[in-house]
Order: sequence, then structure tokens, then C-alpha cells
Amino acid sequence: MPLKAAVSGARQVETWLKAEGFDVTCLTDEGDRSVHVKDVKNAIKKYVDLGTLEQLLIYFAGHGQLNGFDELWLLSDAPDDPDEAINQTSSGDFARFCDVASVVFISDACRSKPLSSQAERVSGLSIFPNP
Repeated sequence: MPLKAAVSGARQVETWLKAEGFDVTCLTDEGDRSVHVKDVKNAIKKYVDLGTLEQLLIYFAGHGQLNGFDELWLLSDAPDDPDEAINQTSSGDFARFCDVASVVFISDACRSKPLSSQAERVSGLSIFPNP
């Protein structure tokens, strides 16, 4: 189900961060575009590989859910593809091993329990490299 303000919220955060001097990569599912884990991983890797960042901010607006202790951010092809979700919990763990002093996650997503057995099988992936 499409959310009414996820894209506009992402664009507002993009405008704010650019005004604060951040280099911003904004990925949205506007129009017929889909957002995939690989898109997000590539964007994160680009910044991590710089080796000069003191702070990295990751903002997500969209559908989310809790599977056990894991917070999942559902991307365009989830839950049909159980890997097309971001496992924010493991992403936070992997972020600790990257050469960025401060990684900030901001999530504008629900954290409800999965509503179907299909949704329960979504595990998601870390968006950070494994150095």
C-alpha cells in the first residue's frame, strides 16, 4: 500500500540536509521507480569508502516491521522478495566496523508485527559493507 507522505518527507529531509552542508543521495520510489537493497548498499559504500566521513545519516520513510528483535525497513519488492528489506538492526551492528565516527539512523516507519506468514519470512539485509 503506497504511503502518502514518504516521498515528500524524504525530499524535505534531503532539502534540510543539503542546507546543512551534507552530500545527499536520495533514493525514492517516485513514479514507476523501485528502490532495491543493492541501490542502498551502493550509496552507503560510496560514502564509507571515502574514508573521511565523521558522520553519516541514514533516513528511511516507508513501511517497517519488527521480526523478533530485528527492525526491518521494507523496500519496493518486499515482502515478495524476503531480501528486499533493510535489516536496521544488523545494519547498525555492521556500521560499528566502518571507518565513520558517527552513524545516525532516523526511521519514519511503523514497527508493527508481521501480518502474514509471508511477511514473517522477510529477513532483510545489512546495508553496510563487511570490512
